Amino acid sequence: MEAAVKLAVDVSLPRMLPAPCKGPLQKCDVDVARRYGTQAPSHPQVSFLFPVQYCCHSPYIASFPSHRLRRRGSVGGASNAVPTSTRPVNRSVAHPSCRLSLSTMGIDLKSGGRSKRKTRDAPRSEDPYMRLLFRLYTFLARRTASPFHTTVAHRLCMSRTNRPPISIARILRFYTEEHRSKGRIAVVVGSVLDDERRLRLPSGIRLCALRVTHSARTRIEAAGGEVMTFDQLAMVSPRGENIVLLRGPKHARGAYKHFAGVMGRDKVRPYTRAKGRKFERARGRRRSRGFKV
Repeated sequence: MEAAVKLAVDVSLPRMLPAPCKGPLQKCDVDVARRYGTQAPSHPQVSFLFPVQYCCHSPYIASFPSHRLRRRGSVGGASNAVPTSTRPVNRSVAHPSCRLSLSTMGIDLKSGGRSKRKTRDAPRSEDPYMRLLFRLYTFLARRTASPFHTTVAHRLCMSRTNRPPISIARILRFYTEEHRSKGRIAVVVGSVLDDERRLRLPSGIRLCALRVTHSARTRIEAAGGEVMTFDQLAMVSPRGENIVLLRGPKHARGAYKHFAGVMGRDKVRPYTRAKGRKFERARGRRRSRGFKV
């Protein structure tokens, strides 16, 4: 139960008293009247009557030069009083749950509204090399005004589901013989996987990717190709020229088979508890599924 304490507060004390602390610490009351009874100045004082629920780290208590705390809600009696140190409390070390900010306000939903900006402005990954690449390509995009560097910096911030892997066979479908003869570089902001169905790889492949599997790298280099990283690409082509930018199929994941409206799918795969004979097998609809009604 909150204790109502009558405090004789000097007018020289802070004019705006903070709200009661709702922190998890123990409740305390302040014996301010006794402390300031002998040190009160000559000018008249103002009396306030309000409940006190401050903890020992409250900025209100820190505003007094010296004080004495009484724990366990002791207002008048001194039987269960636990005096604490009479040294002044430093405001800078106040408990975080008790610090008050008068500038903190709510969200103005009518004029400003909530932030509708959903695009990432930095990679979510904690990989230092990924963050350095993002800083490098944002610098190049700013200094060269190349749309290629802007696109790469944007894709470096994407999630892994939006950076799907791509196989060598799909790369060679778009990275044609004409591109290879001109010495162009195939760039993938993601992973490059090997495809065993492609038995032979052509020569002259120049590939830059975030990650290339060991088997794919071995086959490309054995065929006379070259695999480079994005920092090497910035040295080879600082203006983003002579590039073929590719990326993997975004909707190739198995989860998209359950999503309607993706890739023109009207009928999608249902979510079922199991894949047994009793679940989503159309029993009773045709003779090939047990019987037909």
